[in-house]
Amino acid sequence: MLGSPLGNKVVHNEFGLGEEIDGYASKGRFTASFVGDSNFVDASKRNYTLKPGSSVIDKGAFLTTVTSANGQGRVFNVNDAGWFFDGNGIAGEEGDWIMIQGQPAPIKVVKVDRKTKSITVASDTGWSQGAGVSMP
Repeated sequence: MLGSPLGNKVVHNEFGLGEEIDGYASKGRFTASFVGDSNFVDASKRNYTLKPGSSVIDKGAFLTTVTSANGQGRVFNVNDAGWFFDGNGIAGEEGDWIMIQGQPAPIKVVKVDRKTKSITVASDTGWSQGAGVSMP
């Protein structure tokens, strides 16, 4: 998707990256992105639902993977914690909801430490080393 006018527009408009896209690619982000028409229902009205037959259906990938040993609890490490938001201590802001591959339900992020690449979640969960982590 990145590299196409629509892809760049979505990334720029939704994430405010603009010229920072190249910087993200140099950090390993957006490196295997789809380039072409995603066949959104109506991107001009922010309806990014895919039309039936879109070439990107089932082509998504996890944002990062768990690097901690198999475990259970509230804190685990990932390859890249930069994808996730914990509210940044701003009153009224809440953290992201994430899914850990193999777990039955999303879980709320309460702390992200980008330096140690750790994520703290609101309640106990389990994980396997190498499990994918993404937004639901």
